[in-house]
Amino acid sequence: MLCAVSVAFWIRSYFQADYVAPCRTAGERGVISTVGRIVFYSEASIGSFRFPPPYGFVRESRSAPDQFVDYAPSNTMRYVDLAGFGVITGDNGRYSVAARAVPYWLVALMTAILPGTWLRSRMRGAPETSQCGVCGYDLRATPERCPECGSVPAAGR
Repeated sequence: MLCAVSVAFWIRSYFQADYVAPCRTAGERGVISTVGRIVFYSEASIGSFRFPPPYGFVRESRSAPDQFVDYAPSNTMRYVDLAGFGVITGDNGRYSVAARAVPYWLVALMTAILPGTWLRSRMRGAPETSQCGVCGYDLRATPERCPECGSVPAAGR
């Protein structure tokens, strides 16, 4: 389920940029789903600049930009973009920005590991085993009943 949700957000991120952040007058820290990435960012006001309302927890959707670099402020000190991973730091004279990006392909891959493992085991079928299904004792010498726990193995083993 998590894998399907991450792939759905991945596709959506190319059309809509979704923002979630607790906003205050002096700055904000938040998450943006955009251009195939999840961006964790923080903005802090410089000098007497204060962010305008709304304050508190804000969720907003906008059209996604063409690329990750479009989030870079005018005085960008650092911009790195490699295989979907990215870093932006800088300021625009009113506030400073620090952003770190993680690609959705990594999130999709990580959330696919558990269902992939489960699917692989289902495709192989139940392995032939000579172990007790309850305690794991080796039943080759006594296939009728487990001498360790007393359970009777299921038919067909």
